[in-house]
Parts: sequence; structure tokens; C-alpha cells
Amino acid sequence: MDNNKAEKLLERYNKGKCTIEEKKLVEDWYLHMLNKNEHITASSELYKVKAKLDSRLFYQRKSRVFYRYAAAILAFATFTGILYYSRDLPQKAPNQKIDNKEIAAGGNKAILILADGKQFDLGSSKIGTITQLSGIKVDCDTVGQITFNVQDRSLKSFSEKMNSIVTPKGGQYKIILEDGTNIWLNAQSMLKFPERFAKDNRSVELVGEAYFEVAKNRNKPFIVRTKEQNVKVLGTHFNISSYADERIARTTLIEGSVSVSDNISHRSVVLKPGEQILISGNTIAVKKVDTQVDVAWKEGDFIFKNENIESIMRKVSRWYQVDVDFISKKEDITFSGMISKSNNLSAILTMLESTGQIKFKLTGRRISIIM
Repeated sequence: MDNNKAEKLLERYNKGKCTIEEKKLVEDWYLHMLNKNEHITASSELYKVKAKLDSRLFYQRKSRVFYRYAAAILAFATFTGILYYSRDLPQKAPNQKIDNKEIAAGGNKAILILADGKQFDLGSSKIGTITQLSGIKVDCDTVGQITFNVQDRSLKSFSEKMNSIVTPKGGQYKIILEDGTNIWLNAQSMLKFPERFAKDNRSVELVGEAYFEVAKNRNKPFIVRTKEQNVKVLGTHFNISSYADERIARTTLIEGSVSVSDNISHRSVVLKPGEQILISGNTIAVKKVDTQVDVAWKEGDFIFKNENIESIMRKVSRWYQVDVDFISKKEDITFSGMISKSNNLSAILTMLESTGQIKFKLTGRRISIIM
């Protein structure tokens, strides 16, 4: 690739206009240079983009922050806080070699389970109609998306039959319900919903994580029930993370308004856009957040912002279908950064190892971590 094409590619990357393939190309390019310990000169196109964006990837241990220079190709325009190499620390390649056998990223995989027990593997289904329910046609009308199309609107009665869509480790899927609500289901998650909603509400159940764009209907609130909380909306955009292996359940509001009540004290909190509610047992907290971090998974990225390694590796485990063991642990270390979810597993492990604070050993589908 000549310099002119490279510069244009990097500009598109930093403006968020790259295709998935181009994003992967840029990040793989950086990781190749990192592994080869190649120096980025002041005259190179890469350095010019780096200097222009002044992007940073950093890791933090307690109150001390260590910086090293990193390439701007791990950057994106609206998030500052990605890894920076500092002149105070020696530049070096990652310490631990990752197994040569690549583990690919997850993809569009899910299983539709009907109330009568019938199952449909959506990951391998052909484009077209999957099945017919009472007055509803179920279509895989595009790759990674299932739509419940109402064919007979004269059938107004509520159906108590509950269908489920389950994503495995390494899977994600988009669902369009019969009312027009769009839902993106993250890895290792389950959404339960009726064939037809009741007259006075639209209620679904969630385990795991999902992003919702709820179709507006002032006369029929949309309710998401999880183990920890009930989230009630009329029409809005929000993200819920409620995994069984996470100590805290999080609901993040992007647009509109939601009312959240916990399932222990039944206290109700109304969120504003840009706010997140955290629920752990009977403890509730609300804070302002960078919503881009919480919905990055839906856009095809991992974004970490002062996130501890255990939380990061739980996300890695879900997406790459791997098990994680901590051989040794130091004091809490947090990392911040961004990388495309389309990359192979080795890419994210190499990025984390580049901080010099963590080592990985990959054996089959098991990651051993030494800190």
C-alpha cells in the first residue's frame, strides 16, 4: 500500500468511516509493528495521524498512572484515553508468545426456542421464512437478524406462549419484535418474549446483555425484567447488562427516559440520557457515564475505560468462547483502550501484553494469566 492510500485509510479509521475489514487491517498492521518492535518515525504517515489525534491508551495501578507511546490507529475520535508510550519506560515487544493457533472472533449465532419446544439454529439458517406462528411470520430477512412480522392484525388477543432467543458464547443477534422494537442480544444471553404482547403492556425477560430501541407506544409501556430489576419505558434507547457472573447489573440510558426499580427494595429511579444505574443486592447508585463505552459491543468494538482485568477477561471469554484462569494476581490494575471485536483473540491479548503488566499463556481454548 502506498503512502497516499495508507494516509487516507488512517484518516477514515480515525473518523469512524472504515469498513469492518479496513478496521481489522489497520489494527493488524499496528499489532504487527508492535510485535516487530518497529519504531514509528516522525516522518511516517502513522506518526502524523498519531500526533494529530493525540490519542492515548493507558493502564492504571492504584493512584499511579504509567504512560507509553502507542500508535494512533488504536484511537477513535470521540474517546480520549487510549495507551501512550512514555519516554520514561523502555519500548519492548510483548513478553509472552501467544499460541500460533488463532482463535477467531465470535459472530452471528443464536437459537430460537418456541413455546412448544421446537428449536431453530439461526446461525446456520438460510435467509427467508423460518416458521409461522399465530398470525406472525418469522423471517431471517438479513444475516444476523430475525424479524417477527405480523400478518394478521385482526388477532389482537394476548398469547401467554413464551418464545426465547439464546446466544451462546461467541454469538450475537438482532431481533425485531412484532411491535417494531429492535433488540441487539450480546453473547451468552437470553431474551424471552410472548408471541403477542398484552393489551396494556409489552413485557420481556432478559438474562445477559442487550441493547434496546423500543418502538414508541404511550398506551403500552415496554417492560424489561431481569433478576435484579424491572425497566419500564414508553419508547427509548438503552442498554442492560445483567450477567449471572457479574456482581453489578447496569442499565445505561442513551435516549429518552426510563424508570428502573430493583427487585428487593422496589425503589424506583428515573434515568436521564447519559446516566447509568448500578444495582447490587439492595444497593443502588446512579452516575453519569460515557455511553459509547457501554454500547461499543453493539457497534463491533471492545472499549475499556479504567476497567479491571477480571471484567475485561469475562468479556473476552464470552466473545471468543475461552476459559480464563488467573495463575497469579497483583494489586488491582485497570486498563483503557479500544479494539475491534472482529480481530482474532491474539490481537486483544497482544494489546494488553504491550503494557508490560500482564502475560498470557494460551493452551487450546484456555487462557492462563500471570500478573
